[in-house]
Amino acid sequence: MFLTLILFTFSTGLMYLFYRSRKDRMTIFQKMGIPGPEPNFLFGNLLEFQKVPLYKKHQEWKQKYGTTYGYYEGPTPVLVTSDVNILEEVFVKQFNNFHARKLWPVQVDPDKDEDVHMFFARGRRWKRLRGVVNPAFSAAKIRKMTPTVNECINHLLDVMRDTANKTSHKTVELLDIFRRLTLDTILRCEVGIDQNSLKNPDDPILNHCKGVINDTVKTPWLFLLGFLFPSLHCVWITLYKFLHNIKCNSAFWLEDRMREVVSMRRTLTNEHRNDLMQQMLDAQFASDSVKDLENEASKISNPYKKFLKSMTNEEIVSHALLFLLAGYETTSTTLAYLFFELSQNPHVQQRLRLEIMAVLPRGYHTIEYDDLKQLTYLDYVIWETLRKYPLASTVTARQCMRDCTVGNMQIPMGMLVHANLWDVHYDPTHWGEDPQAFNPLRFMPEQRRKRHATAWMPFGGGPRACAGIRFALLQLKMVVSKVLRDFDFYPSDKLIVPLPLKQGATILPAEGVHLSARRRGSALSEAGLRRGSVMTGIPLADWIGMRRKSLQEEDFGCEISPLEHSDNNSRKSSLTENLLKRNDTVTIRRNSKESRRNSLLENQLTSEAKSHMRRASVIKGIELLTKDSVGRGLKLTAINFDTKNYKHNLFNLRDVYFNGQPDIDNTMGIPTMPEELLGEMPHLKSKSVLRRGSAVPDLESVNEIELIESCKPREKNFILENTMDVFDEIDVMKKSNLTAERLHKRRGSG
Repeated sequence: MFLTLILFTFSTGLMYLFYRSRKDRMTIFQKMGIPGPEPNFLFGNLLEFQKVPLYKKHQEWKQKYGTTYGYYEGPTPVLVTSDVNILEEVFVKQFNNFHARKLWPVQVDPDKDEDVHMFFARGRRWKRLRGVVNPAFSAAKIRKMTPTVNECINHLLDVMRDTANKTSHKTVELLDIFRRLTLDTILRCEVGIDQNSLKNPDDPILNHCKGVINDTVKTPWLFLLGFLFPSLHCVWITLYKFLHNIKCNSAFWLEDRMREVVSMRRTLTNEHRNDLMQQMLDAQFASDSVKDLENEASKISNPYKKFLKSMTNEEIVSHALLFLLAGYETTSTTLAYLFFELSQNPHVQQRLRLEIMAVLPRGYHTIEYDDLKQLTYLDYVIWETLRKYPLASTVTARQCMRDCTVGNMQIPMGMLVHANLWDVHYDPTHWGEDPQAFNPLRFMPEQRRKRHATAWMPFGGGPRACAGIRFALLQLKMVVSKVLRDFDFYPSDKLIVPLPLKQGATILPAEGVHLSARRRGSALSEAGLRRGSVMTGIPLADWIGMRRKSLQEEDFGCEISPLEHSDNNSRKSSLTENLLKRNDTVTIRRNSKESRRNSLLENQLTSEAKSHMRRASVIKGIELLTKDSVGRGLKLTAINFDTKNYKHNLFNLRDVYFNGQPDIDNTMGIPTMPEELLGEMPHLKSKSVLRRGSAVPDLESVNEIELIESCKPREKNFILENTMDVFDEIDVMKKSNLTAERLHKRRGSG
């Protein structure tokens, strides 16, 4: 009886202490004067997330409580804010006080467990791991990954063609295909496994990656217990491992697979690769114990320096798994969102394709790292996609590691500060009156300079921002560049608009992204112009008409007026018009290495037409008439400044300068012309420039051939491709030795 009384008294005391502690924690925000929803004593506000996802609930509460408010995940207080000044303090300026991420119920102990990776690690351990991993994502290392990414994307194009041909209305589910692509790319570039899940949808690694995403919701009761009683974290993680080992958990299967890869790579002593795995293997510590590593570091005068160079075997395995899963999910989902937006905004898709074709004509199968730097509008499109869909917003939070002051708030140790990215990324204060619209021009330099640095945080912020940003952007830019050259994308019958979203490990399209993908260039193929084929005697007028049909139906999706002909014999009459009148024939070939190896088409031009060709070969400039997207007439001057790619006497459209009003500049979205170029050619009242190799949209006629005498001799190779798309070329006669002065005299006398 006495023992029973003692046990009763002891348990009652524990319950009272638990009650008082819980009650005190549930009044933290009330004492701080911060508004928020009323918490439940046991669950806090967790029950409110049963029917509404976290990111949507944050937006609802923002409307009700303002930009900064508080709620509770069990006993843990969570401060949610969309105030960019507070976010800058937490993520950047006071990083030493907020260097830890959110502690999830079934994650490993960030301080003690052997297999912690840098996403969960904190303090000096995080610094050590980050110091090992960062060099693997340097610009030099990313450049070396470009050929491998090119090869993976070529496999993607093959699969997309096959899938589009097999399905009705050429419908493609992009999320699944992009997941397979990013998995192959990550395994080859970062881990060193030759993978081809694009051709093998039943690949075991692919299936287990999908399983990891699904496993997180198979034991919701365990996650709930972890949130309710975080002090028993060691119990929940042990129970989680036990249950999922019984069920052959996908995460543990992948971890074993990565362990095998690490062992295999360690045996390849004669092979040194430039990937993440090699970077970590080179930094491996002699012992597999983190404790041994720390003890060894304590013996030297600068232990932090030692930390930067060391990593245990278990940490190598956990990081290989981290980058596999993180890249697999995030990059593929971003690509799916991007192509969805392009299908909904055809003017953006058209303009982006023009820029891509300018820098990377369709015959160029390999994209170089330096080529991507010229795709500025593509940068804007990617950044705008990440603004509209901050898919990692659920993990963009920091834990306060010591009591501190942020603004006028006293933040206690243990409190979480969560960035409400969906509200920040849609705030009219930062993004104008139409934040729901997809407008890549928000990211033009003059717009970015006006915006707060933390108004855009898709990769997180501060020192703990995503380490793989460069690699992710490389994949995004290369995939979009190559896919958009070959396909037009339209909404399919299966596509639901607006796109329904769901919350998993990230914010995902709930029903996938089903788009109609139509392969471009079909008009040429139907006319018999196939890659590597040889055709002679095509009437130039007929061929241009065929290309204009292709431009109208395939490239720009708009009606193009016929070429206007001139019957006068003025010396300024168009070269193209002269050729059209004579019904001459012209050589046409595809701009590809494969075509270059085949026999060129024979040029059947008449002697008079050949004379025009020779005369044109030293002309420096030409004026083109076209129309903008709303039908206004424009005059463009085309000048060539790049001669290094002029092999086989090919003349291509290289630079187009726009002579027009600023409002038309904005309509066509042509980048600003460099000041030094205006200084070199002062007689041109040009405002803007289309990049090297650009196609001129909606071209109507070539009206004047104008000799520009201020050009230097190195610039004398000039374009003849004026009504052609950038991936077709005219094989002209060999360059004449006529000087500009002799040509000017000939034209003046003619």
